[in-house]
Amino acid sequence: MHHLTGEPWQFTPGQRRFLHLWYAYNPETGRWLYRRGVKRGAKGTGKDPFGAALCNIEFIGPSHLVGRDGRWVGERHRMPLVQIASNSEAQSKDMLRVANGLLCQEARDYYGIDCGETRTILKDSGGRMEILTASEKSAEGDPATFIALNESHHMTESSGGHRVAAVARRNVGKSPAELQARVCEFTNAHVPGTDSEAERSYEAWQAQVSGRAKRQDIL
Repeated sequence: MHHLTGEPWQFTPGQRRFLHLWYAYNPETGRWLYRRGVKRGAKGTGKDPFGAALCNIEFIGPSHLVGRDGRWVGERHRMPLVQIASNSEAQSKDMLRVANGLLCQEARDYYGIDCGETRTILKDSGGRMEILTASEKSAEGDPATFIALNESHHMTESSGGHRVAAVARRNVGKSPAELQARVCEFTNAHVPGTDSEAERSYEAWQAQVSGRAKRQDIL
C-alpha cells in the first residue's frame, strides 16, 4: 500500500520499465542481464519510495531466479539479507521507514514480518532488511542478497561514502554466485567533478554505451 495515503501502491510507467529491465535475464544461462543499476531522478520523483519498494521485492518477493522443469522461474530467497546504505544512518532509516510503511498489516501477518527502526525481520527464516552502518568496520557482515545505495550523489571520499559503497559491494560479492546478489543506486543528478559514487557510475555507464567497456551490465 502507499506509505502516505494507505491506497494501493502503483508504480509509474518509468518505474515499471526500470523493473522490467532490472529483472531481465538471459534465457540460456539464467543470469540477470544487469549486474548493477542506477535509478537517477530529480527531487520529488519518488526515488525513496521506489527504492523502498524494490527492497521489499528483494526481501519477500520471488526475486531469486532458479531453474525448474526446464525453465527459469522466480522464487523467494530462503534467507534474504537486504541492506540499505547511505552517507548517514538517518538517510538509510528514511528508506527503511518507507519500506516498512509500504507493508500493510495483512502482508506483515502473512509473511511473518517484524518491522523495526533499523532492522526488519522475517520471523520464520531469520531473513533481514537492515541499515548498513556508516562505520566500515562494523558494516562488514554476512553475504547480502541485495543492497540499495541511497543518495549516491553525496557519497564522496570526504564524506566517507566511498568506503560505505566499497563495503556494500564486498557484501554482495560474498554471496554465492547462484544468488546473483546486486547493488542498485538511487540518486539525484551528480555534481561533475566531485568524484561521487553517482559520478563514477555515470562515467562507467558512459563507457558502456560508447563501446569502450568490455562489460555491458549497468542499467
